[in-house]
Amino acid sequence: MIHALPLATVLATGWSTPAGAQVRIAALMGVTGSSALVTDEIFETIKVTPALAPTFFLSASIPVATKLRASLDLSYGSSTLNVTEGGQDGGDIGSLGAFTASAALAGPLVSRFDWRLSVGLLKYSASEETGIFAGGVPTAALFGAGLDWRQPLSERWTGIIGARYDLHLFSTPALEAAGFGGSTQVSRVGLAVGAAWELP
Repeated sequence: MIHALPLATVLATGWSTPAGAQVRIAALMGVTGSSALVTDEIFETIKVTPALAPTFFLSASIPVATKLRASLDLSYGSSTLNVTEGGQDGGDIGSLGAFTASAALAGPLVSRFDWRLSVGLLKYSASEETGIFAGGVPTAALFGAGLDWRQPLSERWTGIIGARYDLHLFSTPALEAAGFGGSTQVSRVGLAVGAAWELP
């Protein structure tokens, strides 16, 4: 989380908001895929992986410098949690929700494409607080990057196709009690479509 402090400080105090700055609200709907939360090998490789999760993204941003915007981003997605043993489907073990809150910086890249970098927090919520989720799941630091393609629709509305990538570490008290010594590095990739509105 220490690495998140410089960007968070910049977002809070680094620039003054330009006079007459417009707030931009963006809402997108898409899906998020995740790598395995847990991988274990006994006789066969066992993996616990969230299925593709329908995900809602919401963002509010303001310009903080020439061609640079700062935003607060929220997202929520939920899907089944699947187990595979030796590459074979072992069924699902309930559902898993993922809520994120991030601070981000974004700016133009080329043509209609914008880049974005973010730091924030991720919180999982399992429908069944048993097994690896017994005792809950700690909030994890989240580091992300993204790419948006924008198409103006009117004076205030813009269509968006967005791609998101983020990275966090996963562990739970139950896993630690069972002897898992380290955290799993989890990557998530999302693709979404939506629109942004410039407030008057």
